Amino acid sequence: MCVIYTDTYHDCGECCKCLLTTRGYKSDICDGSYIPKLPVSVDEIEIRNSNLKDIRRFSLINLTLHRVYVLVLSGNSILYIHQEAFVNLTWLSVLTVNNETSLSVDVLKKALTKLSSKFARTLRFTNNIWEYLPNDMFDSFINTKIKNVLLIGNQFSYINGSAFRVLTFCENLVIEYNKLTEIHFWKMQRLKRLGLEGNRLAKVPNFCKFHDSLFPKLEILSLSENNIGNIDKTSFICLPKLEVLKMRGISIVELQNNIFSSLKKLEQVNLEKINTLKTSIKKIFYA
Repeated sequence: MCVIYTDTYHDCGECCKCLLTTRGYKSDICDGSYIPKLPVSVDEIEIRNSNLKDIRRFSLINLTLHRVYVLVLSGNSILYIHQEAFVNLTWLSVLTVNNETSLSVDVLKKALTKLSSKFARTLRFTNNIWEYLPNDMFDSFINTKIKNVLLIGNQFSYINGSAFRVLTFCENLVIEYNKLTEIHFWKMQRLKRLGLEGNRLAKVPNFCKFHDSLFPKLEILSLSENNIGNIDKTSFICLPKLEVLKMRGISIVELQNNIFSSLKKLEQVNLEKINTLKTSIKKIFYA
């Protein structure tokens, strides 16, 4: 199904049904095997649960006639995306690929190489059950201003942080609810938020390289719902700007007194639902 909302009236096109919503917008509901021509006011497209299994070279041609800023592909069982399918989406700012469990990450990677990156700011690849992330996944975005990368709900067990090395403007990296047991980071100078919640990490990842911080501007770190069983005073020593630390539901038994003393900017720590923790919270902070 392709859902399009607009404030102008136009012909629905073949394979579509026109409806007037309660908010006064014209809504087209299409069967998804066809994307109709759109009015000039349309700038956000969601193609959801459609029959668009193969996105060929010109399947999205009617989207290229306008300034489409947001494109969402969700639950379509897409098998194939032509390498040049995105080539003329020159205004695209947000690309979401969600619940496309039949789509190979390598097929998408090839299509990304032709995506215009001038205005691209957010890449959201979620619930696609990918088992690995290619090290060159984002190489085509070198010298771009991508700020948000979300890789939630896949099945990654290991990620090499070199995959993000070209995203020098990235501020928000979320790799939550995967199966991560190990991750090795590269330096990301501008990163402010890192989400690793809901994985299988047994220890805090290394945030240092030769005593230098890999994330010198990181403000928010979530490690909640991991298998972390050990934390010491060096675990966060290379995060000088950290303000919020979330560790709800980890597997720690004991925390050293004053363990967060090196975090001079720290304002909030979440230690909820840690049933294994034997250390007094007061001692952790005030001993």
